[in-house]
Amino acid sequence: PIVDGKRDSLWENTPALVVRYPVPSATSMDATDAAWAMTRLLWDDANLYVWFDVRDMRVSTAHTESWQQDSVEVFLDENYARTRDYESDVGKYRVTAVGNTSGEPDLADVTAAVSRHQQGYRVEIAIPFRAIEPTPGTTIGFEAQVNDDPGVGERRAVMKWSHPTLRSVHDTSVFGTIVLRQVASATGDDSVPSNLPSADVE
Repeated sequence: PIVDGKRDSLWENTPALVVRYPVPSATSMDATDAAWAMTRLLWDDANLYVWFDVRDMRVSTAHTESWQQDSVEVFLDENYARTRDYESDVGKYRVTAVGNTSGEPDLADVTAAVSRHQQGYRVEIAIPFRAIEPTPGTTIGFEAQVNDDPGVGERRAVMKWSHPTLRSVHDTSVFGTIVLRQVASATGDDSVPSNLPSADVE
């Protein structure tokens, strides 16, 4: 897909992951009022593409720290080692509601775009594979997160896809699992495959 924050046809048939699992230790507001997202994934030989459609009626990036702002985060464990500490293949990436990026390791090759809509914002991210050569059947660790500032100048809620703690900032054993699958493209042109990860929580 073209990383421009706009949902093109390649995303239409991808399975959606619901990022609405509140982290109690980081949520001090009614979780039913907190921002959440539907997330979709695509991949090719070079990148994992992540799409967030965030439902957030009050978008705020007032705080100076990006993790305190309305933002989304992606955690990847490419070699699926599920270690309790980060190895060199692990990455964590954050994109705010206005498109600012942060994280580790080097973000030079990460591409992100944001667009707004009446019910929140959309984020599209391309994250290069750094440690593996992906093929159909490859299993990787994955976590998605939504940070919510409900207009008070600081984060008051965190929503996860897989595990309702903040341990994902250092512990890959709490990541969920995705398995890369390949299907023919929607155009029927098998020479341009649309690659779909299926996603299952362990």
